[in-house]
Amino acid sequence: MKYQNPTYVKLTDEERISGKMSRENMAQAVIGFQRDGVVILENAVDPAHCDALNKEMKDALPEVLKDPHTQWNDDVKAPLEKRCANINQRPSMKPELLFEDIWANKLGYAVLSNIMGPNACCNYINGNTALAMGAKGRQRVHADIAHTFPHTAIGVCFNFYLEDASAANGSTELWLGSARESSFRDHLACKPLKDGESAVKPQRVNLRNQNEANILHSFGVREEPLEERRKWAPPIQPTVKKGSIMLRDMRIWHAGIANPGKEARVMLCFNHTPAWYDCPTKIALPESARSKIEEWSNREDYPINFKVEYKQSEQEAKNHFGGVDLSSSNSGFWEALKDDTMPGYVLVVE
Repeated sequence: MKYQNPTYVKLTDEERISGKMSRENMAQAVIGFQRDGVVILENAVDPAHCDALNKEMKDALPEVLKDPHTQWNDDVKAPLEKRCANINQRPSMKPELLFEDIWANKLGYAVLSNIMGPNACCNYINGNTALAMGAKGRQRVHADIAHTFPHTAIGVCFNFYLEDASAANGSTELWLGSARESSFRDHLACKPLKDGESAVKPQRVNLRNQNEANILHSFGVREEPLEERRKWAPPIQPTVKKGSIMLRDMRIWHAGIANPGKEARVMLCFNHTPAWYDCPTKIALPESARSKIEEWSNREDYPINFKVEYKQSEQEAKNHFGGVDLSSSNSGFWEALKDDTMPGYVLVVE
């Protein structure tokens, strides 16, 4: 119960503007992340950049909600009391809205390099919008990695907060410490395979088909470990200030919670894997973003290894947006884990 508050690292304006973090703040960030599975860097992004992107994404919401390809993170046919009314919404890729302190934040990548090692790969960029539509439900508690994983971070998500977030507008439920104390055995996706099946054979789910998408939400953490952990480390909904970055270990147990507020709440999600992990997922970006992406990839301080597939236009990039395969293409990864878990299967989202 003592550690049921995440670590908040309060960055100075000088640190934000220079992109250089003090050793003291770095120590707090790395230790807090390793203990809890999350750390929150406050004052990491220019508030004006947050406001500009937040307005653009909220203005786009009516069209996003009309798009049949929009991914809902719950069952759209369920009654409101069982829904979290949460969608995936990609950030605008207009050149004037590709802010470096969001797309290539030096402070975030400085911390990431101390967690994952150098040259971490950015494989996935999306946004998460909690709609204000009277829903009162929630997602099943889950982790974003639904396959055998080691006791080290193999996926770290940067959540950028474009406005203040709390339980009042549907901040994500987090089970602090679960990332380092959980294993694949705690997950519903860990199931015996049929004779002759490989323990790393993927189960593919097409998220563009809503009926199949609901299969995804049958995955999550088993009730027994949830209830046991709840006795001494119950979940929280953190309060996070606009301009913050939450670094979240993708092994941590969490759940989307309905937004009881009057306005939608937008949060961005940038996922990263270690250089050695060989994650196959690529980001579809318009050709107009190439110059900035290459500039950030070649800078001296904390270059970023973006895994990108360029398209001719922003609309084409959106149309080619697939899901996320968070498994590893590194055979050594699976070899190292072969004796570490009961047989299960990998969930790969298309």
